[in-house]
Amino acid sequence: MIQLKLTLDKRRIKKDNTYPLVYRIGANRKSFYLSAGTSILEKIWDDKHQQIKLKSVELEMLASRLRNKEIQLLQKIQEYEAEYSSVCIPHLKNYLLGKTPTRVTIIDFWHQEIARQTSAKKYGNARNYKSALHGLLKHCESLDMEFSRLNYPQLEKWEIRMRENGDSVNSISVY
Repeated sequence: MIQLKLTLDKRRIKKDNTYPLVYRIGANRKSFYLSAGTSILEKIWDDKHQQIKLKSVELEMLASRLRNKEIQLLQKIQEYEAEYSSVCIPHLKNYLLGKTPTRVTIIDFWHQEIARQTSAKKYGNARNYKSALHGLLKHCESLDMEFSRLNYPQLEKWEIRMRENGDSVNSISVY
């Protein structure tokens, strides 16, 4: 169960003596904060009811806007709970912020690592990575898959193929 609560973040006072309003989102005894995008004076905040003390039209409009944002977050939380059986805090945060994780394949990662080693002037490491990649590509049908799809049976299959081609255990360990 994921909890959502609007709160005044008293840890961060601004120069104009206002405090930011944040949404505290928690699950599994862990929590994180999302900014509500506004700051208010402490005297305007009702700690007991966790809401803005309505004293003017502007504050009523702000309270309404915050309620609408809270409803949107609650809807996203319900979608998340329906789609995923367990809660991962970093994943939930990205989901609520609308950030989609980038899809990094094994081959993309390998090329990025080779480029990183080359830019760091570690040419020996880059050469070794290129050599290992070349050896793997000889024996594997494709490295164009996400790391999450890589499993033990897949590794065993690649190992058997390498042994059939005459590679020793020590050579296979390089890959």
